[in-house]
Amino acid sequence: MNKTVKTTLRQFLKYPAFSLINLGGLSIGIAASFILLIYAHREFNTDRHFRDADRIARIGTDFFHMGPFAFSQPMLRPLLKATCKDAEDATSIDAPGSTEVRTSQQDRAFKEQYPYYVDSSFFRIFSYTAEKGAIPAEGLAPGEAILSPDYAERYFGKEDPIGKTLYVGKEMKPYKVVAILHQGFEKSHLRPRLLLPRPYDTLESSTNWASCSTASVKKSSTPPTIVPSPTPNGRPRAIPYPSSSNP
Repeated sequence: MNKTVKTTLRQFLKYPAFSLINLGGLSIGIAASFILLIYAHREFNTDRHFRDADRIARIGTDFFHMGPFAFSQPMLRPLLKATCKDAEDATSIDAPGSTEVRTSQQDRAFKEQYPYYVDSSFFRIFSYTAEKGAIPAEGLAPGEAILSPDYAERYFGKEDPIGKTLYVGKEMKPYKVVAILHQGFEKSHLRPRLLLPRPYDTLESSTNWASCSTASVKKSSTPPTIVPSPTPNGRPRAIPYPSSSNP
């Protein structure tokens, strides 16, 4: 052992530049390996707490905005449900960015709140449970809202939030709180703190080819086959995009 150490030190002193290059390369390689291992572990353990997690996939068609969400056009969900036999169900989530939330029209607004606008299939695909209240079986009706426990405490303190009203946006649109989600600490690309109903997509409202929405598909027992096919304007309709974590 001592002989090996002495030989190593002798080589280092004799060829310092070469030794530093080797040592630096070894250090960078070890560090990169640990980073890759941590990243791979996170990827394989994100969103695994959902029921039928191995049958849920995210689909994106906008490859200029890769990241936590799989961006796609608003009409992707009804298109999948109508034409893809391997898709048992599909949901779309709008995350338009920050907005203002008030607990009364006279109160100061809570700034930089990030709601998710979800459709009727959201809770059929993602197995969230309610800590208080009840999650509507057919999804959120217009004017209803669901909060996470931390957002419920932020808005209403120790008061019971069920039945209370939130005023969202500069137009102060009212929403009645119907449920509080069970607090979970699992790794997920979703952060559902304020859930609001997503309006039904129509061709008239679909003005953009790609919008700030993510489409998640619950697959049948066999892998889905989604074949890209051109729309009248020549753009692809659906392209699989596997992504599992935030990130």
